[in-house]
Order: sequence, then C-alpha cells, then structure tokens
Amino acid sequence: MCNLLGTDRDAGPCDRQTGQCPCLPNVIGQRCDRCAPNHWKIASGLGCEPCACDPDGSLSEQCNEVCAGAGRAAAWGRVNKERSGERVGEMW
Repeated sequence: MCNLLGTDRDAGPCDRQTGQCPCLPNVIGQRCDRCAPNHWKIASGLGCEPCACDPDGSLSEQCNEVCAGAGRAAAWGRVNKERSGERVGEMW
C-alpha cells in the first residue's frame, strides 16, 4: 500500500510488475514512505524539501524528515536559526 503523504496521486497507479508507487519529488521507497537523504517535510504532502542546514553550524546535512517543527540538523555553535532554533554553544 502506498504512503498517502509521499505518493503522487496524479501520476496514476503503482507499477504492476514492481509494485513501485509513484512518488512525489524527493520521496523514496517502494511505498513512497521516506524522504531522500538530506531532505525533510514528507508530512507536507507536496514532496520532501532540502534540509538547508547551516554548513558552519551543523554536524551533518541530515535533518528530521517528518516533522516540520523538528526539521533541524544536529548542530553545534552557530546554527541556522530557522531550522535549528536560537541556541548557541551547545549540542542538541
């Protein structure tokens, strides 16, 4: 069964031979149930967006792929305020 949040409902049915669901942009998996690496916000129903983590303040480019409020990369020090809050000098 295709994931409702990650499936492109306008693209037609799943592939009869492979069972692959038609995924929205930057959504992956046979059931379209997860974001591509370094993407998040599958819950939007519009596909996944790039994490846009601050390269100077993040430990990696990966962020929480589901929750809009938690779409932040693990960070140290100066961070992207939109994605990682306004804490400075501590890791979370």
